[in-house]
Amino acid sequence: MSKVRIGLVGAGNIANTHMTNYQNVTDAEVVAICDIDKGKAERLAKKYGVEKFYGSIEEMIASETLDAVDVCVWNVNHAKCAIYAMEQGLHVICEKPMAYNAKEAAEMKAVSEKTGKLLMIAFVTRYADETRVVKDYIDNGYLGDIYYAKAQYVRRHGNPGGWFADSSKSG
Repeated sequence: MSKVRIGLVGAGNIANTHMTNYQNVTDAEVVAICDIDKGKAERLAKKYGVEKFYGSIEEMIASETLDAVDVCVWNVNHAKCAIYAMEQGLHVICEKPMAYNAKEAAEMKAVSEKTGKLLMIAFVTRYADETRVVKDYIDNGYLGDIYYAKAQYVRRHGNPGGWFADSSKSG
């Protein structure tokens, strides 16, 4: 089986995390990186030994033979990038949150179903030990009928500021 050829969309902080983890995946290879700041794409590409970098998702997809893209851009652009990639015949992994709002999320899901392309949201806690234990409890009926749930998340490193704190970009 050949490796899954991935194009990374966005070269910001979370893209570094994704690239670090791709180094441990033997069946996938990031072959190109794009960012609206082409210089950032180039720096990230050089850091991880990726030969190709571009200034837009459109340019990257038109120039490369890809199987999937990994969307690591501002939340407000998740849907735009994911939908474009699926319409071009590519599978998508998209950083969380899925979209800027519920309407965009529904559109992403509809495009995935229409094109038959996989759409996965990078919500990695679903694979955490505590999540697996709770899922096992639910699957085995240990909790009875669940009619209410409440969860909390504490960000340990504060608010990174910049676009992350700008609701017009982060949602």
